Amino acid sequence: KKEAFYLGPPSKDKVLKFSPQGSVLLGAISYGKLSYDDKGERKNPLKNPVSCQISYIVPPNK
Repeated sequence: KKEAFYLGPPSKDKVLKFSPQGSVLLGAISYGKLSYDDKGERKNPLKNPVSCQISYIVPPNK
């Protein structure tokens, strides 16, 4: 079964005040039910069922 989801930009109060325009914020998100196997994979988000790298470019101040 496939599912879709939408990611929006962070709210202005969540972006650091000292982040200059054009800065790239990087992160990762994971989605799904976890299954652990005691081999240290529980701390690695890339081993989750669905994992995506995300980025956000800080826009100019208006």
